[in-house]
Amino acid sequence: MQVYCHFPLKIILFQSQAFDTANIMKFEYEGSGTLYNLSWGNGFKYKGISVGFNMGYLFGKLNNNTLSSPINPNGSYDQNAYTTWSFTNLKASSFVYNIGAQYNLDIKSKKDSNKTYNVVFGVAGSSPVKFSKTSYIDNGLYNFQSGYLVNRNTDAGISDFVKDYIDPRVSTQAILDTLSEKYHQSANVKIPATFNIGIMAYQGIRWKVGVDFKLQTWKKYQGYENNAASNLNNSWRVAFGGEFLPNDKNFSKFFSRMKYRAGFNYSRTNITINNQPISEYGINFGLGIPLIVTTTSEEGLLQKVYIYAFNVGVEAGSRGTVQQNLVRENFVRLKIGISLNDRWFVKRRYY
Repeated sequence: MQVYCHFPLKIILFQSQAFDTANIMKFEYEGSGTLYNLSWGNGFKYKGISVGFNMGYLFGKLNNNTLSSPINPNGSYDQNAYTTWSFTNLKASSFVYNIGAQYNLDIKSKKDSNKTYNVVFGVAGSSPVKFSKTSYIDNGLYNFQSGYLVNRNTDAGISDFVKDYIDPRVSTQAILDTLSEKYHQSANVKIPATFNIGIMAYQGIRWKVGVDFKLQTWKKYQGYENNAASNLNNSWRVAFGGEFLPNDKNFSKFFSRMKYRAGFNYSRTNITINNQPISEYGINFGLGIPLIVTTTSEEGLLQKVYIYAFNVGVEAGSRGTVQQNLVRENFVRLKIGISLNDRWFVKRRYY
């Protein structure tokens, strides 16, 4: 049994928009919350066919706050104006599951009977996440005099300021004008299912190459739009990559026992802006660095084993487009991984 937790996270974004030469609106967005996934998984194998699955329960709370404030051209708050505060709180709970299967095909070499090539076909998918009847949404819309913002600490987020000064449920000052309040509304939120398919070919530990495709039907998404048609598009991703070990027989030289990796991926996201779909692509290069471990074979003899526990990679890519007056972002990611494992419950013949 495993528990996955997305630790509490608070994100604050700012946006300014000028309506004329004298008035500017400042929009401030804050999101926080925690989601937990309590899951159990298992798998089965019969000859060359393997099947695995995970079943879990997803639960937690997500909170969103927004402030809309008129400001002067010099950046100060307009003391004679009013600021709008809105919030949306979601309590989520849902059962989730995913399942996958693969088939391993062994192909004997015609030139060398001791050499075998392997081809693996895989397919996997996850269920749509549909919140249960115990889930609900709270939201509200209020306004107050912008002059109260001078009491706000510059380091305080929206939720902290609301609790300290303006929320009548917490603060004694009660300076809010209520425009709208709705509590314990039915949460008709549905996150669409995913579908993966891939194929990989390899020959021992010498080389490996594969291609993978993923699809998620975001057009079936339901969120806070009161069951209105989704504004999102279906997203998909295709990735191709491989790794190569120069010499799987002689490990005397350090660079000959390292695994060299490279790959390419292209994604079409679920977002469309100004009728322009947003895409992302990246090129990856990496190394698998071996760790020499002394272990005991099934016959009870000591032997040296090369474990590829350290992995280093770099990815360079681009997201977005400059067409339709949009923005393109170039990025570089450095990836470092450490994987340590051991064989347990080995029945030894010699002590």
